[in-house]
Amino acid sequence: MHKSIFVAREKGDEKEIKELEKEIVFRQREYKSVSIDFMTMKPGYFNSGCCCFNDGDITGIEIADNCIHLIKWKQGKDSPERKVLEEAGMEEITGLLS
Repeated sequence: MHKSIFVAREKGDEKEIKELEKEIVFRQREYKSVSIDFMTMKPGYFNSGCCCFNDGDITGIEIADNCIHLIKWKQGKDSPERKVLEEAGMEEITGLLS
């Protein structure tokens, strides 16, 4: 997230900056520190994000059109509702791994 907020600041994407700032504050309860080399770190595993929750919500991965999306499905008023939680191009993902 710190790397993403750095990129968002370079682009001047205020909406993305605010969303990432909120997420960082939320996640501070889980993590006590940030590595000083976070800009060059490569992910060590792939979390598919797939899960079923007690309230009936479901998250899963969708891969289409050279993009990967983390999707949350929840029961809407009349039918299931789909919300994209995160997304990235496959080139971006493979670039992080090489």
